[in-house]
Amino acid sequence: MYLEDIQFSMNEILEYTYKMDFEDFIEDRKTLYSVLMHFTIIGEAANKIPDLIQKKYNEVPWRKMYGLRNFVTHGYFAVNKKQIREIITTNLPENKKQLEHILQLERNS
Repeated sequence: MYLEDIQFSMNEILEYTYKMDFEDFIEDRKTLYSVLMHFTIIGEAANKIPDLIQKKYNEVPWRKMYGLRNFVTHGYFAVNKKQIREIITTNLPENKKQLEHILQLERNS
């Protein structure tokens, strides 16, 4: 279930920011805050993934996901919007592929 929560939030972030450039992203507060909330959800869910699954799929940055959640939650006003946008465009697509692969494997096992 937590894997599906992560997948849902990743999909939402990518949908919200599709075709948005950086300026549009930082100026659209609703999108920005929605994205930050979904990163919080991703981090919470990643932290609840059983150790067995985390070790089995150690290519996924589970701890970094939780670390981003902590940063977004506790450093809310100091969030680097450029860094968040970079995570969305660089890391999130790859993490999404990894997660989809894991879900497929786990459903078939």
